[in-house]
Amino acid sequence: MFSSFHSIFKVIDNLEIEETDKKCTQIILWQRNRRYFRKTEADRYEKHEKATQWIDRLVKSQFNIPKDVLKLPLESHLGVKMKYHLEGFFGFTYEDETVLAVIYAN
Repeated sequence: MFSSFHSIFKVIDNLEIEETDKKCTQIILWQRNRRYFRKTEADRYEKHEKATQWIDRLVKSQFNIPKDVLKLPLESHLGVKMKYHLEGFFGFTYEDETVLAVIYAN
């Protein structure tokens, strides 16, 4: 989980924006993350878990995860690989860490 936060900061470092904008964005994220880590797991309203864990929960709750809806032809940018995963999610991956996953369920 901690590596996903680290990866987001590395992506920001690679953005083609002013250095002050990078630092401001990182400060805002750092403050948000600090609030997240101050809470106990039971008190957190957002969960940072693997997409496959969320898919398992959805399937157990009778949701259908169509395997072909999120197959989008996109190019990678700034080191972020965007691709469809056979498990049923579209992921934004930096190095080996998927930092954001999109799941379609119905």
